[in-house]
Amino acid sequence: MMARRAPKAPFRTTIVGGGPAALAPLVAASRDGRLDEILAGGVAVIEAGPILGAGRLGRYAIWSDSTAETFLTAVTDHADPRLGQLVDHPLCRELRGYGKGSLPLEKAGALMVLIGEVLHKAILDAGGLVLVDHEATSAHRDADGLWHTKTCSRTMGTTFEVVSDTLLLATGGAQDPARLLEEPVAGRPLLPTFAGKILQSDDVLRQGGTERLARFLLGRTEPRIAIVGGSTSAVATAVLLLRTLPEETKRPGSIQILHRRPLRIFYPSSEAALADGYTEFEPCDICPVSGFVFRFAGFRTESRDLIMNVRPRFIMGRTA
Repeated sequence: MMARRAPKAPFRTTIVGGGPAALAPLVAASRDGRLDEILAGGVAVIEAGPILGAGRLGRYAIWSDSTAETFLTAVTDHADPRLGQLVDHPLCRELRGYGKGSLPLEKAGALMVLIGEVLHKAILDAGGLVLVDHEATSAHRDADGLWHTKTCSRTMGTTFEVVSDTLLLATGGAQDPARLLEEPVAGRPLLPTFAGKILQSDDVLRQGGTERLARFLLGRTEPRIAIVGGSTSAVATAVLLLRTLPEETKRPGSIQILHRRPLRIFYPSSEAALADGYTEFEPCDICPVSGFVFRFAGFRTESRDLIMNVRPRFIMGRTA
C-alpha cells in the first residue's frame, strides 16, 4: 500500500512521540513567548496513544521523584497565555497543595493531559498536523536533506508519510523481554537461567503491579528480592515494595539493589552537599544555571530518603 503524504509538506519539524519529553520543546517555547514562531513553520506530531501529553506517565502507581513545584513550572511564568491560563485550573490548584513534596504520577499524568490538549489545538490552529493512534514505522533522509517519516494507523491500518526539515524522536522507554535472553548480568543472561523468578520493573510499577508481585511471591518463605540497576525506576521499585508489601520485605536483606556505580544524590547546591558530608560529585555535575548538584540524575523525595538511610552501607562497600 502506498503511503499518503501529509497535506502540507515539508513541515519544519516532525515529532515522533506525544508524551512529556516530546512536548517539552513546545512548553519551553510557550514560556519564552515563541510558541507561535515555532508552530508557524509547521509542526507534525505522531503519537501511538489516543491523546497527547501523558505518555506512560499516568499508568504508574508510584509517586514522582520530582516535586509538585517542579511539575507546575510547566504552566507557570508563561509569556504565552494558552498554557499560562492552566495555572488557575482546579487540578493545578490541587497540585500546589503538594508543595515541595512528590505527588502521585497519575496526578502528574493528568497535568500533562491538560497541557497536551492545549498544544494539540495550538498545533492544528497553526496549520500543523497531529496523528494520534499512529505509530512511526520508519524514517529516512533524502538527498535534499528532508526527512520522510512513515506512519501506520493503529486502528485503520492505513499508512501515511510526513515530510519535514527536522525529525525529533521522543518515543519513551520500553522494556523488551527478549533482551533478558542476551543482556548479561554478572557475566550471563538472566534468561533462561532464572525463568519464573523475574519481573521487569515496568510490570511492578504499573497499577496493580504490587498485587502481581505478591502473587508471584506467594508460598515463598523469607523471599529475597534483587533489583538490578540503580536508575530512578530501580529505587522507586524498592520504595514501593517497602510501603506496600511490609510482610514480604520486613526481614533485613529482603531487598537488595545491585548497581554498577554510586547512586547519585540531588542537592540544591554544592555547599549543601559538602555540609552534609557528600563529596561524590565533580564540578561538571553542578548545573551552571541553577547550581544544583545532579540536577537531573540525582535522587529526590522518597527515593532520596531511602538512599540516604542506607548510604553508610554504600560507603563501606556493601550493597543496599
